[in-house]
This record gives sequence, structure tokens and C-alpha cells, in this order.
Amino acid sequence: MTFMRQLFTILNPVYKTAVRLRELMYNVGLFKSRLSPIPCFCVGNLTTGGTGKTPMVEYVAKCVHDMGYRVGIVSRGYRRKTPSKQCILVSKGEFGDGRPLVDVDSAGDEAYLLALRVPFAAVAVCANRYQACEMLVDSALADVVIMDDGYQHFALKRKANIVLIDATKNLVTQKLLPVGDLRESLSGLRRASFIVHTKVTDNDADCYYEANEKTIKKIIPLIPQFKAYYQPDGCYDGLGQGLPLDDLAAQKVLVVAGIAVPCVFENFVRKHAASCESYKLRDHANYDRKLVDDIFRRVRDNRLSIVATTEKDWVKLEPLLTNEEKKRIVIFSQSIRIEQSELFVSRLREMISEAIVSGKKDVE
Repeated sequence: MTFMRQLFTILNPVYKTAVRLRELMYNVGLFKSRLSPIPCFCVGNLTTGGTGKTPMVEYVAKCVHDMGYRVGIVSRGYRRKTPSKQCILVSKGEFGDGRPLVDVDSAGDEAYLLALRVPFAAVAVCANRYQACEMLVDSALADVVIMDDGYQHFALKRKANIVLIDATKNLVTQKLLPVGDLRESLSGLRRASFIVHTKVTDNDADCYYEANEKTIKKIIPLIPQFKAYYQPDGCYDGLGQGLPLDDLAAQKVLVVAGIAVPCVFENFVRKHAASCESYKLRDHANYDRKLVDDIFRRVRDNRLSIVATTEKDWVKLEPLLTNEEKKRIVIFSQSIRIEQSELFVSRLREMISEAIVSGKKDVE
């Protein structure tokens, strides 16, 4: 066992105690927790990144919009270049022109991408999610708000929690930070309203959906659990021209993906391309001209054809590229498909209706 491994193992009980103590402080009122001024629904998880929250937020936002409500999305705006405590309106949603009000550096990549992908939703970022909700309410931009990645954000009370579980990982073997990826113990699932198992595949060797479903039933037997699949919407080049996936069959591709679990994206591209190489980046990678030059140098040196990337990366790459470089970029978009979607939407509708009625009573 390495020294760092030993150190992390020693720190693990310390982290576990700190997490429990923090939640207790909110529960007894020593730390302030405020109810969102409008019904709030959280999309979050137990682990650090990589469960597919952004497509799920988009899916829930569309469901809420289809119910006839004005939708707001609040987020921390992780790794944005503006102060985390600064509250920024990223998009006015249906009251705007369909484009973000600020650039990707000011909003953060995920919030900026949501503003593009869900143009009818108003988007606000702030470390203090209550202030972000207040901004949307004061501007009369939303009736219902979705909090992106805030399951452990106890400072904002909400009506429901939709918790995502990565089906490619076995919950039983997951460990708490700093040894593993868990932000809190599995008992934290008791705060959940829905469980959505993401990245479900037909390959049993790579999928722990059934095992995870059984594990969760032991903790919260009656909670609704759903399966979700990610499906490609298609791909397009850097100039916005749509491309059929079959065109990749003759291409040698460099995959550039600054996301939490790039291997899933890489495997998808590898299935469709003639050959595939990977350019390693950290999650929420910051792009600059030096990095772009290095990416295209790798393309030239290895005699590759194109660069494949995600929409999350594209929103940061686009301002840095020339038109010639954009022609050699292929961007993949994806959405989420939920099994038993009618039941999911029905339950969501019930909770929103109850939250609206409850909110009116609170005002009275």
C-alpha cells in the first residue's frame, strides 16, 4: 500500500464524520436552510460527477415545460471564471432570444450548455442556490426550478430529489471520499424521491443495474426506481453541418473529452470510427490556444482525420478555433431515454402539483 493510499484510508473516517456532522447541523437548525421561493426539484447523485446529470436536467426541464410551467435551472456554475458567490443570470429562457446572456467562462460549461440545449428555461448560477432561485423569482422568469447537482446542498430546501446512480459501477464496492467517489454513505439515499439508474447497457458484464436496484431496495424498499439509457441525437461539424454516423467509418479519430468518465464516450466513437485515439483531459478542462495547437499537432503527427468531442467541450472550444479547424471537429450530442417514462412523468406531475398547492398555502 502506497503512502498516499494509507493517508487517504486514515482520512476516510474523518470525512465520514464531517459529512454526518454537517447534515446534523442543518437538521437541528445550527446551519440555516431556506425553502426555495418556488417549487424546487434537485437532480443530483451520491458520487463525484459522471452520472449524466446534464441530460437528465434537460429531460426534467422539458417535462416541466410540457406541463405548462415556466422553467428555471439553478447551478453552482462549477469552474466558471467569475466569483462563485456572484449570482449571474445566464439565460432568460422563453423571455429571451434563445441565446445565453454571458459567455461560457462566466457561466461555466454545464450551465452554458443547458442554456443552449434548453432555450425555454431561464438559467442562473451561484454558489448560494437560494439566491439563484430568488433571482429567477424576482425577474418573474420561472414557476418551477430545477437544481442541477445539489443533492448535498442542504442550504436550499426542495420538494423532491431525483438521484442518479451510475449503472456501470457496483454500489456495494463504492467507498467514501477521499478513498473512493462517494460524497456520502448509501444511507443518504433515504432523502431521495426517485432513483434513476443511468448508463444502463445490455451487456451484463459492464452493468450493475440489477445489483444496485437490490441494494437500494434494502435501504429504501418503496422508492420508485427507473432505468435510463443515453442515446445519440446525432453529430455535426464545427460549422453546424449535420453528419451521418456512417461517415465516421472511414475516419481516423482523435477523441477529446474533458468529462468525468470519458471512456463511455470513447467507446461509442470507437464503435463507429475506422480507428480511435484518446487525448487525455481532466473533467471541466479549461481550453486555451496552446491546448488547441497541441490537439491539432497530435492530429497531424499521427495522421488522423478529425477530432471528436462532446457538446460540453465544444462550447469552450468553439471561440478558439479558425473556420478551417472547425471543419475538422465533429461534435456529438446525446439525450436520455427513460424506461417507463409515462410513469416517471406522471409521478413528477403529481409532485409538482402538490408543491404548487403547498406553496400557495405557505403564502396564505
